[in-house]
Parts: sequence; C-alpha cells; structure tokens
Amino acid sequence: MNQGSKAVVVNAGSMLFFLDNTDQSERKDTLDSTLYSQLTASKEHSKFTELADWSNRYLAASLRFGWMLRSSESISQSVADQPLDTVWGWIRNTHSAAGLQAAVEEGEALARQSYRDHPDQHAISLFARQAIQCSADNESRAVVIQLGFTGPMSTLILIRVSFTTRQFLTPTFLFDPVTPQDIVGNVDLTFYSMELRGELYSLFREGIDAGLNDRRAEFVCPLQVADHVQ
Repeated sequence: MNQGSKAVVVNAGSMLFFLDNTDQSERKDTLDSTLYSQLTASKEHSKFTELADWSNRYLAASLRFGWMLRSSESISQSVADQPLDTVWGWIRNTHSAAGLQAAVEEGEALARQSYRDHPDQHAISLFARQAIQCSADNESRAVVIQLGFTGPMSTLILIRVSFTTRQFLTPTFLFDPVTPQDIVGNVDLTFYSMELRGELYSLFREGIDAGLNDRRAEFVCPLQVADHVQ
C-alpha cells in the first residue's frame, strides 16, 4: 500500500481516506468543507428519517462552498436473495464501483486492520454514533454512512450507503456481515465524483474555519493506522 491511502479520518458520519502524498492544507480543506456541509444539512433535516432532503441539502451546501459535481449515480437494490455480506461487499458488487476496486479494497483493508488492532479507539465509537440510529421501539436501526476516497487535484469519490435493519449492530458494524433477511426494504447507494475548487473555497475558508473551531473535537477523529497493512 505504498502508493495508496495512508490516513483515514472519521468526519461525523463520513470516513475519509487520504492519499499518502495529500498536502496538509488540502486535507484540511476537504475535512472542513465536508464536515460543514454535513452539519449544514443536519440543521434542517435528519439523515435517518429525511435522507432525500438531507442529501439534497448536503449537495447544495457542498456546491455552494466550492465543490464541483462531476458525476453522480444512485442505486437502490434488494439484498434479500444475496448471500451474507458486509457494507464493503455491497459496494464492490455494484457496477458503479468497477473503476474503484483498488481504492475500495485498500480502504477496507486499512480500516479493518485499524479496527482489529485498536478496538477501543475513539474513532470507532464516534463513527457508530454518527452512522446508526435506533428506532423508538428499538426494533430496527437506520444506518447512513459516507465513505470518501481522495484522489489527485483535490478530487473525491464519495459513496453514501443507507439501509435499515432489524439486526443488532455493534460499533464494528462496518465489517460485520449483515443478514439479508433482517434488511427492511432496499439498500441504497449513491456515488459522487467531486472536485474541490480551491479558488472558490478560499472565499469561505476563513468563515468555515471559525465556524468549526469548537466542533472539530466533537466530530473529527483519525483512525489509528499502521504503516503497512497485511
């Protein structure tokens, strides 16, 4: 994994994978802009109960603050007849991920080893709290996650996965097999290809930085990752 993702950061309900050679200022801009867009959307809508509205608001905020949408695709699929699998497996099995196999497999391996080697780290519990909401009767759990893979020239592939399950989920849910028969409805996946335009984001950088000064500690935490993934 010498040329791949080396830094993984939990950013509210997103997990972002950064290339080893990503400039620190570019990394900060990506983290801040995606966090600010999430918080902006969540001020108006619950992603667990109003996901369509939340997603539209998130995208609008992202475009407003400097991101350019290059392409997007949404897929809603039933997994009832599919074998036991994980969130990562659902992503790999979609045609939309055909060109992302290396990044997805590398990101999965990196995060999986971090979860295994450091099971008590704060980033794991933070991501679970941000990604899972139990129903009022505790009979089901709504899950909404975003996995982001950075590329050269401030590009980002963002994958959103959402589903509802009757299965009990642990903080390691990202790697636990999800029983197909426990899924309520479909599994929804959305793929975004985006690019952060630095000249536009620079107009908002100072204000966003100030607005997040007292929020980053609550929502942002890096995963502990090894130099070499086995």
